[in-house]
Amino acid sequence: MKRFKKLISITLCILAFTTIFATNAFAAATDNNCDFNFRIQGSVDNAQDPNGRFRGTTKNNHSWKVQLTSSGEGEKTITKFWIENENGTNASSAYNIKQGNPAEYKPANDYGDSTNVYLTGENNNYASSKQYVVKGFWDEETGIFL
Repeated sequence: MKRFKKLISITLCILAFTTIFATNAFAAATDNNCDFNFRIQGSVDNAQDPNGRFRGTTKNNHSWKVQLTSSGEGEKTITKFWIENENGTNASSAYNIKQGNPAEYKPANDYGDSTNVYLTGENNNYASSKQYVVKGFWDEETGIFL
């Protein structure tokens, strides 16, 4: 009888651990909408959302996303976005994102594996010295594979 109780206790512990681990793994890969709001600098100076997010995957085709809902540059204008890791290394290519379009899902690279990443942007008009605020949503790891 003692063995049976011990076996049940061990089984319940394993079940609880597995449930908690599976729930956390699933939550990390959900398609979330995380707000961003930061000032794009003039010329080609980078700007960055100060709120980094942990990208737990090692699969580059496990997409990140960005949606530009408001741009101080105007409606239907374009801003270039990418993700960088905490060392300032690009964790994806840079993409031109048009204000007002639906969210765009993009692949990362190996520098975005299991690390904090930051949404980074710059003015796509390289000669412009205009500064403006961008707002929208992003997610470092969406659960959508490209």
